[in-house]
Amino acid sequence: MNARARTDRQSGEEGVDPGSPQEEAERRHEFNKSALKEIGDRLVLIRGEANREEFARYLGIHPETLGRYERGLRAPDASVLLALNAVERVDPLWVLTGERQMRISSPEPALPDTELMEVVLERIEAFCKKERLTVPPKRKAKLAVLLYEHIAARGGKPASAEESFRRFLDALL
Repeated sequence: MNARARTDRQSGEEGVDPGSPQEEAERRHEFNKSALKEIGDRLVLIRGEANREEFARYLGIHPETLGRYERGLRAPDASVLLALNAVERVDPLWVLTGERQMRISSPEPALPDTELMEVVLERIEAFCKKERLTVPPKRKAKLAVLLYEHIAARGGKPASAEESFRRFLDALL
């Protein structure tokens, strides 16, 4: 036993060496407690004046579970974040980090540009055929959404889809 540990034990204090794995774990634990408390505070803000029991039912969870979330004892799971997004238009990233705006501004999702989506789907099919790839429909759908968003975010029109598609796949592969 080293002299510091002996002195700490004699004084009744637990000694933790600076930089030790135990100190690092304690620091992470304090950070997690702080982050959970901030999440809880944001959930209280979302609930506003609503009764905890009614709001919990509205989200499909038990009131005690909502209470644990609000007190910072537990983090909300994905289903709660999705429910908050669906019924309150709350951004899940805001709930977890405080980043971005609390509410998602558009109450309805924008309808996709069908002409652009057609081009995207045709390009994916052509690419898969050319490369002799068999891609399950679910993965194709995800790729289509990602590519569509990539092109649309850059103000893309169907004419620019082919070039964007090439750059997008180059970045992915």
